[in-house]
Amino acid sequence: MPTMTTLVDGTIPVAADFNGNYTALNQAIGTSTTITSYTTGDMLYASATNKLLALPIGTGSGQTLGIAAGVPAWVSYPYVLTNSGTGVTISNSAAETTLLTVSVPANLLSTKHLLRVTVYSRATNTTGGTVAYQMRLKYGATTLVSPSINVTTGATNLAQQWHGSLMNLGATNSQQAHIWEIQSAAFGGGPTRGTAAEDSTTALNLVLSMQLDTASASATFTMDHVTVEVVR
Repeated sequence: MPTMTTLVDGTIPVAADFNGNYTALNQAIGTSTTITSYTTGDMLYASATNKLLALPIGTGSGQTLGIAAGVPAWVSYPYVLTNSGTGVTISNSAAETTLLTVSVPANLLSTKHLLRVTVYSRATNTTGGTVAYQMRLKYGATTLVSPSINVTTGATNLAQQWHGSLMNLGATNSQQAHIWEIQSAAFGGGPTRGTAAEDSTTALNLVLSMQLDTASASATFTMDHVTVEVVR
């Protein structure tokens, strides 16, 4: 911690005393800090290296101190970690394609918290045969679940919903995930379950991917929207 020089009555301080105290104060509050006043309930946090900001008091019940964009924030649960309406389309490919990558902040899952994943998509298959559509949910270096849904030929823009979850089970290195799929108002498959032992006290990526077992321009997959919510 920075050390302040104590000025003593009856002695004449020298420039080094003032310069030293000025340096110590800068070290304590950060050279980039520009706070000029405080309001009742404010809390200080480091928003960047050598910079303090004030977080105002929360606005009401139902809020808790959480993390947003890597810094402290008042949040209400559930809250959206990420969402996207930018479509991702797979066509004429049997390669695994990443649909979403989102960084899950360190300690967000604690020992019992849960992420809820919802994907809205469409499938077209006019190949003349059945095509398997395989969704994968990964956390860190582990693929937890990879359910596969068969789409028969003749389907055009077949509506799909994929519902997934990722949670810690009583420890920061014990995860479980589920995915189930609803296809055109009918239950498509699952739920499938998988486990992992990733260290959630560090920031890790949650990744969704899709892979078709047939490479054909007549077999396509389009993800229209995805949302990842934090539930406690």
